[in-house]
Amino acid sequence: MSITDADPENYIAPLKALKNIPVDEDDLGGLSMWLQAMMTYNSFLGDYDSTLYYSDARHRDLIDTIQTKVDTNFVLEHEFIDATHYITDKAKQHQVTMINEAHHSPFHRAFIMEMLVDFCEAGYDYLAIETLQDSLINVNQKLTYQTGYYSREPLFGELIRYALRLGFHLVPYESQEKCDNKSSERNYCNSFRDSIMAVNLSKVIEKDNQAKILVYAGYDHVHKGNSNGWKKMAEYFWEMTGVEPFSIDQTAQIEHFYPQREEKEFAAVNSLKQIKKPVVAIKNGKAWHGKFVDVSVIYPRYRQKNTVRAFIKLEG
Repeated sequence: MSITDADPENYIAPLKALKNIPVDEDDLGGLSMWLQAMMTYNSFLGDYDSTLYYSDARHRDLIDTIQTKVDTNFVLEHEFIDATHYITDKAKQHQVTMINEAHHSPFHRAFIMEMLVDFCEAGYDYLAIETLQDSLINVNQKLTYQTGYYSREPLFGELIRYALRLGFHLVPYESQEKCDNKSSERNYCNSFRDSIMAVNLSKVIEKDNQAKILVYAGYDHVHKGNSNGWKKMAEYFWEMTGVEPFSIDQTAQIEHFYPQREEKEFAAVNSLKQIKKPVVAIKNGKAWHGKFVDVSVIYPRYRQKNTVRAFIKLEG
C-alpha cells in the first residue's frame, strides 16, 4: 500500500484509507483481500480484538453453520507442559527446526523470542525468516521499513533485533521467482513457491553442512506432508537435503473472535485447565500434534473482553 510506504510510522493511516474503500460483499475475492488487509493492519496497530474480528469475518458464511466443540477426553488423557521447554529441549536433537506463525498473531513472535536464547545455546546459528527482504541486514545489523512486510509489526521487528543481538545470521528465503506456469494443476504455483523457498534454505546446508537452522514461516509451509497436492516447503527441503526438519505448528490451537471456529482441543484445555502460557500436550511421553508436524502448540486465551459483533454489515 503506497500510503504505508509514504508514511511508514503512521500505523493508523492505512486503516483510515481502507475504511474509505467501498466494500462490495458480492465480490468475494475483493472482499477477502479487504478483510485480510484490515486484519493485518489492525495487528500492526496492536488492536488484537479487531484483528481477530476481521480474521474470522473472512469465514463469516460458516459461522452460523458450525457449533462450538469441546473435547473433554483430550484433557483427561494428556499432561500439559510448558511449550518453550519442550520444544527447545527436543530441538537439540535436530539440525533444522521449523516453526510457523499466523501472520496476524504477534503472540507467535513473542513465543519465538522467548526461546531464542535456548536455541542459541543449543547451537542454532541461523534464523531464516519468510518475509525478510533485506539481503544486507547481517552487514548493516539494522532494521528498517524496507526489511520486510510483516517485520513492520512491532513484535516482529523486535524479534529481528533480538536475534541480531544474540548473533544469529539471518537468512532470507522467500521466493523471488514468478511461477513458470508449466502446469495448470490447481496447486502448481503454490508448490512452485514452496520449492523455491526450500532451494534457498538448502543453500545454507550446502555451504555449511553443520549449520543448525531455525526456520520461521507462515502456516503450512512447515508441513512435512500434504493431502491436497500442495507440496510444502518442509517436504521439498527434506527431499533436497536429506535433513528431516523438526516441525512445529502454533497456528491451529489458538483463539478466535467467534468460538465456533476454535479447535475442540483448544476449547477443552482453556475451559478445563485455564492455561496462562502456551503448552504442549503429552501422552505416553510423546507430544500430541496435528497432521504433518511433530508438535502442536496450544495457546491460552488473550482477549480481555467478550464483545460480539454482527456480520450483517461489515465495518468500513
